[in-house]
Parts: sequence; structure tokens; C-alpha cells
Amino acid sequence: MKKNKKIIASLVVTLLTATMLLAGCSKEKATVEESAKIISALYINQDTSNIDKVGFSKADGAKILDNEKKAENKAMKASLSASSLKFTDEDIQKICDAEMNLRKKVKIVSAEKVSGDKKSAKIKIKTQYIDYSTLSNKVANDVVAKVQTMEGTTTERLDKASKLFVTQLIDAMGKASVSTDTKEETFTFIFKDKEKVWFPENDDTFEEGLGKLVMGE
Repeated sequence: MKKNKKIIASLVVTLLTATMLLAGCSKEKATVEESAKIISALYINQDTSNIDKVGFSKADGAKILDNEKKAENKAMKASLSASSLKFTDEDIQKICDAEMNLRKKVKIVSAEKVSGDKKSAKIKIKTQYIDYSTLSNKVANDVVAKVQTMEGTTTERLDKASKLFVTQLIDAMGKASVSTDTKEETFTFIFKDKEKVWFPENDDTFEEGLGKLVMGE
């Protein structure tokens, strides 16, 4: 859910417009509250079960998630490249898969309309979250402690540290639990008259906001 996902947001709008033009429906398929939960579930949980209510087919959903997966991989690669550790493309993909699986555990508690009319509405979305910072820092500290006791050249120790970090991070994400409390954020949704659906006013802001909610920021 980074800025480099703008291509995904554009894809979403394009697919939405094309699908709804073909459908030719005369009234909204879902309320603004329902739409907010469905679209949030698509991005957070990779849940495509109800996306037809916001104008998407299963194929549309699969295409959006495939592009999101590629964007996550690119962002993860850029983030990890700042360290002195070395990671293969396979390592990065495994970490991304583990992260996306962890996000599936996050429950979207509610989507509440706090104000608005038939054209625009403020929706407060409340979700559980994952303490990524604590999780990743613990893994990093554990790896550092173990590397300090290892023998070998600097290169050998870095190679071992890289493999250990990947293994422990994936294991930690697999065992991690979501929070027992929640975070909330308010977003603006607009009603698209032509397509007859509710959608976030700004896709980038919405995705970035959801990302912060999931990470408890």
C-alpha cells in the first residue's frame, strides 16, 4: 500500500467504469457503508467474495490483486535493499506472501457513515491491526544477537544473517496475531452516477490510509 501502487488505483477505476457500463444498472448495488467494507476487504484481506456489488467481476478482482502483489514485491525489495543483508527474489516473494497472508487475519470491524448525502459521504472505517514494528524489530534484534556469536568472515556471517532473517521473519508473521483493540480512519466516498456505485474519492489516499490502519499507525 505504497505510493507506487498508483497503477493499481488506475486499474481499479478503469475496470469499474468498463464493468458498470456493460451492466447498465439503474440504482446502487450496495450502500456506501457496504461498499466501503467490500473495497476495504479487497485491499486488506484479498477478499473478492462480494466485489460484484461494487461493479467488479472475479476476474477483475484477480487482476487487481495480481498487480497489488507485484507492487508489494517492488516496495519490499526497495525497503530491504537499504540493509547490508542480501536477499534473493525468492526470499522477497516469500516475505511478501507471508505479509499478505497475515493481513488476511485483520478484521474490518465496521464502516460507519458519519455525514453526507446522496452524492458524497464521510465513512469511518474501523479495523483491527498488526504491530509490524514490534514484530520486525524483535526478529532483527534476535538475528543480530545470533550473528554476534557466529564464526567466519564478514561475508559469511552476513549471508547467514540474511537467511536467518528471512526464516525468522516469515515464521514470526505466520504465528503473529492481530490486535485485540482497533484503529479507525475517516475517508470520503463519492457516488458515481454513471456507474451507480460508491467509491473512494481519492484511491491513493484510501489505500495509504488503509495501510496505516493495518499497521496500527
